[in-house]
Amino acid sequence: MNILAINPNFTTDLPSVDEQIRAEMMRHGFPGIAVKRDGKMHRFATSDKNGDDAGWYIFFDDEIPAGMFGDWRRGVEFPFCCTIGRELTSEELAAHNRAVEEAKKARDAERAALVENAKKRAAEIYEASAPATADHPYLARKQVPAFEGVRVSDKGALVLPIRDYSGALSSLQFVMAEGDKKFLYGGEVKNRFFTIGTAGSKIFLCEGYATGATIHAVTGCAVVVCFSASNIPNVAKLIRTRFGTVEIVIAADNDENGIGRKYADEAAGAIGATVVIPPEVGQDVNDFAL
Repeated sequence: MNILAINPNFTTDLPSVDEQIRAEMMRHGFPGIAVKRDGKMHRFATSDKNGDDAGWYIFFDDEIPAGMFGDWRRGVEFPFCCTIGRELTSEELAAHNRAVEEAKKARDAERAALVENAKKRAAEIYEASAPATADHPYLARKQVPAFEGVRVSDKGALVLPIRDYSGALSSLQFVMAEGDKKFLYGGEVKNRFFTIGTAGSKIFLCEGYATGATIHAVTGCAVVVCFSASNIPNVAKLIRTRFGTVEIVIAADNDENGIGRKYADEAAGAIGATVVIPPEVGQDVNDFAL
């Protein structure tokens, strides 16, 4: 195998192993940190938020250093093999593949532990929270009610349960009075959602709670809140499987970068749904309604 197939940044003027790893991480938007090549899982911050350790890496200090790094929050991961200035032999390539497989196993074990711990923590926090009311500062500003299942923590944040297809609680989203949002650390969000209302002849899918609450208040239709644009195609397929030929409408956010429309169109094409979007860039349905 040509080394370019493994490392597209090949150069004959070879930097050190640490420099190669740092450059590769920065190329994918990660901070240029110093890493330990001890074959163990290490976490690091990918933002300036306190307590952030969503980044992770595993590197092996073999004859040909290799490993993986990623971000739990973004749900991304990247394998990497350092350049040595020549093609790998079959034995070296096999050793590299083994290292990547070991890294994947360690990553999977770590992720499974995080998800399980998040489930337990989510149940504890949700049980301790109280039903939210419409006078919560965020809801009052958005002019939407607190529908069934929305709660408020002892610190004043809205607490939205994130459930899987079976209804089991997987994680939580916290919405602060000012509108800042964050997810429970380690919780699974992909293929998960929050529902408003009871399914009828038409179901809406959207990103956030305020949008979903606005749609339900105006139409009376069931709404599935997917929590992110990228999760809409995943949830759309689940809803289509569950409800067959019911009409599905995807209410996209009109983001400046086009992300909301991109994933809405992807979902609509996959399941045969309709897309609606506010007319002005920067708006979601709640902004439009207000």
